[in-house]
Amino acid sequence: MGKCLQLSNNSQPATDNRICQRPKKIVYLKQLDIVKRLTMKTLNIAISDLEFNKFGLRSDSLSFSDFIDIVSRELSKQRLKESLKLAEKFGLSEMTMDEISKEVKAVRKNAKNRS
Repeated sequence: MGKCLQLSNNSQPATDNRICQRPKKIVYLKQLDIVKRLTMKTLNIAISDLEFNKFGLRSDSLSFSDFIDIVSRELSKQRLKESLKLAEKFGLSEMTMDEISKEVKAVRKNAKNRS
């Protein structure tokens, strides 16, 4: 005979000295899910010395969140460069802040009229 832990109606643990029934599979799945979240994996990525220096890396290992930050910053830089190229191509790089503000207001007004 083992001890069973059960929740009473008021959500306080209560013990019972009868033989325990096997817990439901849901409990096992939740426990397995917690174990899976705690299990760490290692990912190896090969980059050139030029890229290593370009991204300002100081160590051969970094966290996944740091990796995501580095990749996100690089993609943002690339998108900004592409936007600047397009702005030059279509003559938008010459616009003053007042012209940009007027253009934005006109687009917003147009959007409101369509709704």
